[in-house]
Amino acid sequence: MSDWKLEALLMEKVYSNSFLNLSASHLGAEEDKPLYVPQPWDVFRPTKATVEVDGLSKSYWLVDGDLWSDEIEETPLMRRTWVFQERFLAPRVLHFGNRQLAWECNTLTALEMFPAGLPSVLLSQSKSEVLSALMKHKIPDKSDSRSFREAWNQVVSQYSRCNLTYKSDKLVAFSGVAKMVEARTGDEYLAGMWKSTLIYDLGWYRTGTDSETWPSSTTSYRAPSWSWMSVEGEIFLPSASENVIEHFATVLGHPTPDLVGSSVFHAKGRIDLECVTLRLNFIKWAGDTIAEFGVAGVRVIDDVVESGSHLDLEGSKEEVIRLTEQRGVYMVPLFATNLAIFAVMVSKEQAPGHYRRVGAAKIEFGRILLTPEQGIPEGWTQVGSSPYVVHSTISRLYITEPQRKEAQCVVRLI
Repeated sequence: MSDWKLEALLMEKVYSNSFLNLSASHLGAEEDKPLYVPQPWDVFRPTKATVEVDGLSKSYWLVDGDLWSDEIEETPLMRRTWVFQERFLAPRVLHFGNRQLAWECNTLTALEMFPAGLPSVLLSQSKSEVLSALMKHKIPDKSDSRSFREAWNQVVSQYSRCNLTYKSDKLVAFSGVAKMVEARTGDEYLAGMWKSTLIYDLGWYRTGTDSETWPSSTTSYRAPSWSWMSVEGEIFLPSASENVIEHFATVLGHPTPDLVGSSVFHAKGRIDLECVTLRLNFIKWAGDTIAEFGVAGVRVIDDVVESGSHLDLEGSKEEVIRLTEQRGVYMVPLFATNLAIFAVMVSKEQAPGHYRRVGAAKIEFGRILLTPEQGIPEGWTQVGSSPYVVHSTISRLYITEPQRKEAQCVVRLI
């Protein structure tokens, strides 16, 4: 192993054992500016407004809701991948922001404007909150798995937004984060995901724009298709805020740490799932955007937005059409919550039983359409006078028992 590789794997110890990190957060790589120029209080002081209602006057301070984002989160340095790991692992960071200083440690997030701590409304989740949720997750006790999943979702989303000079560094630039979490939780790291939450993590997806800009077919190999480390662009994992009411797939096997662990530079290996495979019947397009799709005899409206039903397939419209026509695309349902089903989309490889991940899907119960010529299938109920239908046993959605038995198989994701 080269000296650089050895040093790269040791950066977790360097960052986590530092006393104080100084971060020129607002400076770009080519900018020749002072590290920090102190600003008078009037420059960033919030505006005071007085409102009178029914003869009573009350004063309020008006603060920009994007304050933390503008000062720190969206600054040039914070969009660099290696910096993400340094910031996450360092016990204390002093940021030199656009107009004011900022402080981050394992217990406090603050700005000069808010020296006692940033109000929660200005920050979705502070570093201390993320760390607390991650470290409470202990194996084999899974009582905190939902808070762990939500925190990990935020970590993955922030990291995947960052930029890499060398795309091949994506795994190693994250290795320190993985080492820290696995050491504290006892969980097993699997190329960006965790053994204890794998069935949920497999439902990761990208925005349509990202999957067209960086289709998986043109991404240089770093990791198996089932790992979000295999692609570029911002990654979203299924929200853990909803109760899981049924699992449709079971993990039978996964690669060992020497193949996908926190010390590998290139991950490899397959995941074996006992699951249901349902062929994608059709896609209806609105320009270059998926408007509607069909699977297992039902139609689903694609809401495009993250919060609604959506089918996200890798590549442009032409690539998706070619894939569905030549190799076929199948839905592998993973689990269902009170509101929706989450699935991974796969296509067949030449080797029997081997599949490659080509996307993901989310189907909300209330976005399943009635097919007029089909009538209302057994077990389904029409919602008032609307075109939507629901299944009497919502946890099974459209996957009736006969379909599940006929389509049950072992999928080897590579």
